[in-house]
Amino acid sequence: SELPDGDDMIIKAYITGGEINDRGRYPKPDFFVIFDCAHKITPEELAHGVALRKNNLERPFPEVKSTNYLLAYIPMMFAKSADDFESLYIVNGEITESAASNFFMVLDGKLITAPVGRVLDGITRKVLLTLAEENGIPFEVRCPLECELANASEAFITGSVKEVLPIIRVGDQVIGDGKPGSMAKRMLDLYNANVHRWL
Repeated sequence: SELPDGDDMIIKAYITGGEINDRGRYPKPDFFVIFDCAHKITPEELAHGVALRKNNLERPFPEVKSTNYLLAYIPMMFAKSADDFESLYIVNGEITESAASNFFMVLDGKLITAPVGRVLDGITRKVLLTLAEENGIPFEVRCPLECELANASEAFITGSVKEVLPIIRVGDQVIGDGKPGSMAKRMLDLYNANVHRWL
């Protein structure tokens, strides 16, 4: 009721181990809920794309939605440019996900995204893969490689609030022509036209 008219809200439910650690057992977990305004992507970010900062780490327990963003934020503390939107996990040349988003690369007209087990099974990720299959858009579920960034025509990240956000640079590597591409727009259009099916 305190939100301005027309604003969206994010409701995040958390469960923690609680304050008691009994030799690795947590007999009294805490449960709490945070209500916050949704910080939507700006029209400028959508029109011009954003950059990701390389992070040579892997998120621990990637299948678990966690509030521990420490490993994702450390590289951002040393960012030379305020243009870096999030950090991107790259381990042994394999790209997994970004700090709070799933990552997609477009290579030779094909979507490539990392498999569940290496990344969180994001809701928007699942929706996009379903829409790609329904619309004859080829995709491959494997970790994109850092060495493939130079030949990628596009990249984008996905999330419930971000939806489909174009990536124009990863570290010093410009993606494609450095502008949002047609595949990101097509996937966003498909998402907007079909998201009601998952609501």
